[in-house]
Amino acid sequence: MKKKRSSPLSNKKIIYIHKSGRGWGGAQQNLYDLIDHFKNEFGETVFLCNDGLLLEKIEILKVKSYKIPIKSVKYFPITLLILAKILIREKPDIIHSNHRYATLLVQLLRVIFPLRYKILHTARSVFTTKTKCRLLGDRIIANSEAIRKNLIDKFHITPEKIEVIYDGVELKMNNPICLSQQNDPVFQLLDTSPKIIIGCIGSLVIPKGHEYLLQAIAVLPKAVQENILVLIVGEGPLRKKLETYAQAANLTEVVKFLGYRADVHHIMSYCHFLVIPSIQEGLPNVLIEGYLLGKASIVSELDYVQEILIPNKCSLTFPSRDVKKLAEALQVYIENPGLASRHGAKGRGIFKRMFNLKKNLKNYRLAYQHLLEME
Repeated sequence: MKKKRSSPLSNKKIIYIHKSGRGWGGAQQNLYDLIDHFKNEFGETVFLCNDGLLLEKIEILKVKSYKIPIKSVKYFPITLLILAKILIREKPDIIHSNHRYATLLVQLLRVIFPLRYKILHTARSVFTTKTKCRLLGDRIIANSEAIRKNLIDKFHITPEKIEVIYDGVELKMNNPICLSQQNDPVFQLLDTSPKIIIGCIGSLVIPKGHEYLLQAIAVLPKAVQENILVLIVGEGPLRKKLETYAQAANLTEVVKFLGYRADVHHIMSYCHFLVIPSIQEGLPNVLIEGYLLGKASIVSELDYVQEILIPNKCSLTFPSRDVKKLAEALQVYIENPGLASRHGAKGRGIFKRMFNLKKNLKNYRLAYQHLLEME
């Protein structure tokens, strides 16, 4: 075990809380990185989660963990009681929540019981039609300016309460799982395929917009379809529906569903470019990871695109949900792979400066210290 670092956090206890699931995405990776690092700075670190890969990985770090029924509001009374018992027992100095429902619960318990913890809430998505919960803790971290603007405009949060900290990303290319590719049929396919390989990485849920990508592929000319291989990497409740659509549209030879992969960065390294067809998004980590690998993306025009991609001219964009425009963008990169390569190379330099893990950890350390200094 590493020796605890001497810092203003050394005699403090932090609880991280997340409403997770079976999948793994940018939110889970960023939270894992925070816990993995700050477990050696805080006097004690505790993690609360309903279930999923994140909980399993945190337990491997030997961080004290509790499994709580926080996935659905129908368990509200039970969740509140269990959470109350944990917080009274643990007596944290800081609770770092990564979901609005969790933040609501810990803020409510602070009113009911004489608990003196500070609450930091990390916001990772832009919301428009969802119920607007304004109880977002003592301080808020937004992982993009687009999210900060959303919190101010739609939630009417005081601007001074919000700080932007871009996610820090490190490519995990030396995972032992990634090194045993010799007998993996996926890599056998990628090693031998002469086609343009397109990646779409993310949980198979409605906000990620996979259905629009499949529809766009379906309207491409047959000759173009025959020249591409589309990799759908991720798991989620929509998988069966998406696979059924792909089969009905005769795309089974064009689109491959790979499910959850621990070696996603290796798979991305084979891709000529990525597609992010989301209809709701904060700032997806897969976009950052792709550019760090020199891979350009075709991206739906959400708020973060105006913030990062359009000023830097290193991607193709299309109006969200616009199947025709997405198909046109796909054809541009498919027929001009050199353009995709140039966009990826340009983005790599930009993204290496913006999304640095050391900078992210430094900014969170300052955020924790400032939170503790609040009256």
